[in-house]
Amino acid sequence: MSRRSLRGRDILSINDLSREEIYTILEVAKEFKLEGKVGRRERLLEGKNLALIFAYESTRTRIGFEAAMHQLGGDCIYLPIKTMMAARGEPWKDTARVLDRIVDGVAARLLEEKAIYELAEYAEIPVINASTPTDHPVQTLGELLTILEKKGRLEGLKITYNGMTRALCHSLLLVCPKLGMDIAVSYPEVYSIDERVLEEARRNAEETGAEIILTHDLKEAVKDSDVVYDCILMRSYLAGEKVTDEDKILIEKYQITEDVMKLAKEDAIFMHPGPAFRGYEVTDDVIEGPQSVVWDEVENAFYAKKAVLALILG
Repeated sequence: MSRRSLRGRDILSINDLSREEIYTILEVAKEFKLEGKVGRRERLLEGKNLALIFAYESTRTRIGFEAAMHQLGGDCIYLPIKTMMAARGEPWKDTARVLDRIVDGVAARLLEEKAIYELAEYAEIPVINASTPTDHPVQTLGELLTILEKKGRLEGLKITYNGMTRALCHSLLLVCPKLGMDIAVSYPEVYSIDERVLEEARRNAEETGAEIILTHDLKEAVKDSDVVYDCILMRSYLAGEKVTDEDKILIEKYQITEDVMKLAKEDAIFMHPGPAFRGYEVTDDVIEGPQSVVWDEVENAFYAKKAVLALILG
């Protein structure tokens, strides 16, 4: 497919992207990574600006977008919501039309799903979801790049997701079956999975024959996995989203330890998008161990952002 087909597109959900578009983005990300190793940087977005709207703190996502834009020759304008009139009640549709006249694109991390879609509806410039409660598409592309890099393929692999049922859980549920990957989701009983996302994930699985497993039994989920993907266990630790009965989660039941990793395939990799709360969802010996690829994830998430920005804004 032509890379130009992504120009001007919104990416609000990982499910917005076809299988072919996902592989195109991953291919461009790999090219950028190779170029980065030899110090080659093309200023493809010279003179362009990306607005970064963030409802809460960020390390990897914010730095990744900012560094990617700068390497591509563009600039970022960081906009914590508390510094905007949106914090005083200005509708997102008005904010969208303001940004539309000034910047070339928007990446937004918001706590309300409807807000990202309202921004996209009223802005003609591209809008990128930089994390909402039900999706985290660009981060997910970076995770796929890491898996592809370490395993040499995506189709036919089994990934286990463990942790809270929020953005990345939903994104992986959508994209893994689309790419022919089996996925087992292990999560505490106090959480639930978005039914709309689950319906779409099952439709994707029907097309590829992939298997989806939902369970509260971590050890059962991890068996024979190629990838053990751990995420934040306590949702309130991420953005202050207190969940009813969160204090009832049995940490040891959902903690990735060396013994848990032994249930996966011998050559399985351990992944975590960060921030990792050690002693809760994962032990030090795992995240610092030989199967851990968490720092490669950081680098690959950056190149995924760079690829998305180049293809959409270029």
